[in-house]
Amino acid sequence: MSNQRLGYLDSIRGLAAVSVLIYHVICSHWVWSRLGQWGTFVFNGSDAVSMFFVLSGLVLSYRYFTNDEIIDENNYKKYFINRIFRLYPAFIVCLVGYYLIAHSSEPFFDLIWNTFTQNPHYFWEELLLIRDHHTLFLPDWTLGIEVAISIFVPFLIILIRYNEKLFVFFMLACLFVGKLYISDFMLAFCYGVWISKNYETIKNYDNQNSLLYKYRWFLFPLVFTLYGIRHIIVLYPLNNTVKYVFDSLLFINEFHFTCFAAAIILLYVINSKKLQNFLEYKIFLFIGKVSYGIYLSHWFFCSFFISKIDIIKSTLAQNSELNFFLIDVAGCLIGSIIVGTILYYFVELPFIKLGKKIAGRIR
Repeated sequence: MSNQRLGYLDSIRGLAAVSVLIYHVICSHWVWSRLGQWGTFVFNGSDAVSMFFVLSGLVLSYRYFTNDEIIDENNYKKYFINRIFRLYPAFIVCLVGYYLIAHSSEPFFDLIWNTFTQNPHYFWEELLLIRDHHTLFLPDWTLGIEVAISIFVPFLIILIRYNEKLFVFFMLACLFVGKLYISDFMLAFCYGVWISKNYETIKNYDNQNSLLYKYRWFLFPLVFTLYGIRHIIVLYPLNNTVKYVFDSLLFINEFHFTCFAAAIILLYVINSKKLQNFLEYKIFLFIGKVSYGIYLSHWFFCSFFISKIDIIKSTLAQNSELNFFLIDVAGCLIGSIIVGTILYYFVELPFIKLGKKIAGRIR
């Protein structure tokens, strides 16, 4: 993507990664309280993954619509190689680091030998991002989905090019059969591909003269509520009958609502030059650039700070929950940005270039 035109999408990804970090800080110690539950609604990191997936569908398909690039066997190979080199290297570095720390009580050489011969901690399953195995390094549950559904994005592009109405019908099918046959998050990628296909139309849409514009102050909180519906349900549980209809009869879960809300948010941002200008401040663009590393590494710092809670509260936080929360957030954020920056420049960028080099040899 052109950084000049669509850099603001990276900023959205960066802000979503920060919300994940703050959300996990709250969940690590305060989620039991009512205030903590409201905090998880405001800093809704659990549903930032919905934004990640819609964004992925958008950015992975964008070039194919702007350049009218065809998808043949060679292009698909290039696409897949670039995707592997984009996602795996930084993840492997963080997973290995977390694995060694989590099992530091075991003798190092015994741990390495057992990992290769007996695999008692299921390291290889987690490393390969298959079979939804994420017992050790929690953030990788989204990466398994990312890898799996990324494989299908070129087919979604072909489908929407062939017949956009048929593509919309496929999206509706995802809504009702996702739990049975495909990932619930396929719908999120579909939203992203659809937005990418209609990007110029959305960008140039005369929003202020639309019928919905005068209801915008009602629609804004409605979308925000849909985006946080999972936490609203925790605060105010659904009636058992309603829950049964959605879960067992319609196969619709909360992520269907959050993915839809994420797509609506992106529609609005793409149509708003003011929001784009705000998101293109250098600080947001930088956080967006290193957001993958922030997302991967923040788990280290969340685990560290909560393991030292008694020491930090007694020495630095003066036994204040608020002070500890602020220290926890600041420490996790600063540490994750530093590690994310290192990962970006020394792991992500070199392997992205290597992937492009290997993909470039395919003829």
